[in-house]
Amino acid sequence: QRDGFNLVDIEPYKVKGVTRYAGLWRAGVTSDAVYTMDLTWEGLLSLRTQRQGNGYHLADLEAIEVNNEVRYIGLWHKRKAQAKIWKASSPDEVTRKNTEFEREGFSLSDIEIILESGKLRYLMIWQQGVMNTRLVLGANESVFAQKQLEMTSQGMILSDFEEDIIQGKKGMTGIWTAGSATLTAPVLDDGGLRILE
Repeated sequence: QRDGFNLVDIEPYKVKGVTRYAGLWRAGVTSDAVYTMDLTWEGLLSLRTQRQGNGYHLADLEAIEVNNEVRYIGLWHKRKAQAKIWKASSPDEVTRKNTEFEREGFSLSDIEIILESGKLRYLMIWQQGVMNTRLVLGANESVFAQKQLEMTSQGMILSDFEEDIIQGKKGMTGIWTAGSATLTAPVLDDGGLRILE
């Protein structure tokens, strides 16, 4: 933060069974950022309420399995714009909540897909403010590539991306936001990082 950069994303990953963390810092973000790891869902909701009272709103949410239990990482930014979070249990619920919160003036900014007690859960964050966003949930690689071309041609950029292998199936999820169409989308595959042109 002292160098003019702020933490905007935390990404947990495992190397030989050991959990590691990657961070993304962005220049020009002026709000203070605080994060907390190893939270239960109830602990996350409680801390969210407490931090909202101090002007901090959830900017990023991650989940990781620790000793066969799901734990959450929350990243908060100090700002006036509020955020909403939801844990959905089906794609239909994702669609319903997205429609509901958009009507209230919130835009989807982050989605995480996890396996909790053998069932898929969808963690989502909406930020206050009306933005033109599109969501593609759990697509295969060819469908996702086609959607990327389609969205780019409409002036949308990929603002959040998840590639998950859950119950043996690989699925790609993306959120596109209206903006510059000059960016391309990174896609992870078995051969490493490549770019969809």
